[in-house]
Amino acid sequence: MNNIMISGGGFPPFKSIKAAVKTAADGCGKLTDMIADFYGRMLERKVSRAETIALIKAQSAFLLGIMPIDMPLSLRLFFTVLTLVTVNRCRHADENSRGTIQITGYR
Repeated sequence: MNNIMISGGGFPPFKSIKAAVKTAADGCGKLTDMIADFYGRMLERKVSRAETIALIKAQSAFLLGIMPIDMPLSLRLFFTVLTLVTVNRCRHADENSRGTIQITGYR
């Protein structure tokens, strides 16, 4: 049997995991900024990250609700309600983002 000993200094892969998470977060931030620039060009105004995420959620809910797949009516109703809720959040996303960016904050 192999006995593995971990000696002082902490768990070595922790630093690489931390770096990987930071790299992924930076990549997601850059992707969100690119999408915000796209939305900004379409809307002809500056779009914040919070507004961008709200728009992505609204579009995703809408597309999932109209997909031509066999799903229960209750699930289609859920996606319809989710679309209405996320569109309402889009309207208020800019108000919520003044000063700080709230990605997961809800009213």
